[in-house]
Amino acid sequence: MILKETPTFWELMFSVNGSIVVAIAPKVLFASILSIAVCLGQEGLVFGSDALEYNVFFGPFAALGVAISLFLGFRNNACYDRWWEGRKQLGQQLVDVRNFTRIVATVAEPKDAEKAVYLVLAHVHALAYQLRPSEPSAQLALEKYMGGYADETQQLAKEPHAADALLRMAAKVVHGMGCDSITTMQILHHLDRLGGVQGACERIAVTPLPYTYTLLIHRTTYMYIMLAPFAIVADMHWVTPLFTSIIAYTFFGLDELSRCLENPFGVSSLGLALQAMARNIEITALAGLLQDCPLPIRPDENGLLM
Repeated sequence: MILKETPTFWELMFSVNGSIVVAIAPKVLFASILSIAVCLGQEGLVFGSDALEYNVFFGPFAALGVAISLFLGFRNNACYDRWWEGRKQLGQQLVDVRNFTRIVATVAEPKDAEKAVYLVLAHVHALAYQLRPSEPSAQLALEKYMGGYADETQQLAKEPHAADALLRMAAKVVHGMGCDSITTMQILHHLDRLGGVQGACERIAVTPLPYTYTLLIHRTTYMYIMLAPFAIVADMHWVTPLFTSIIAYTFFGLDELSRCLENPFGVSSLGLALQAMARNIEITALAGLLQDCPLPIRPDENGLLM
């Protein structure tokens, strides 16, 4: 996730950090080279003295471009909805851990409260590691909060699904606190909601957009970009490469943006800041236990927060 102040005009036009320019640069370059070749053919500078005549009308391409832009817009909206749902689920995770900690720290013995909260924090990091296995800090934090519980650690090593197992362990601790049934149900309600957050995030992670829909958009976009120079060269002449590059930047850029948003837990600059969000949950939970809190994670010099 990129966090930056409102960019200046210079940053808006030439900033690379947080931009998809690097990812789509080869495609835009290919479109530019193709349009230059079309211009050379139009002027008769490649295939002989006679100029080539491209009897292609721009009207159908304009209609096709509108259709492709609409499809790309629909796909972009669908991908953004996945990204935003992931962000809302992680926000709900913070709320439920905070409420869980507040109740447990109030009604339970300090030792039981600490164990229950530590198991929930271990669940937060286990889920983060499940969603983004390349995140080493999540695994280290999981080991940190499970380090004092040898029996649970051994049991966790045998579990096929660590995050779900940690919620079961936390529920077992809650039942052993000796609270009345109403208080116990209130505490377990927050564990149930954390299980709902986990299920929603897993659904987003393992259910991409239909591949056939993505394939249709990609094929149509490539065909449009490759044929567009033939339709505009008669009117644009040597300005054709510039216009083709702009069209390619727009269409390929929307496609790349959708691809990054489709996986909100990915490692691209548009991925959600799982590490920073998990750290914020740690801070609020440990503060509820009156323990020392780690420092929040800040964006790096490029504004990247992961």
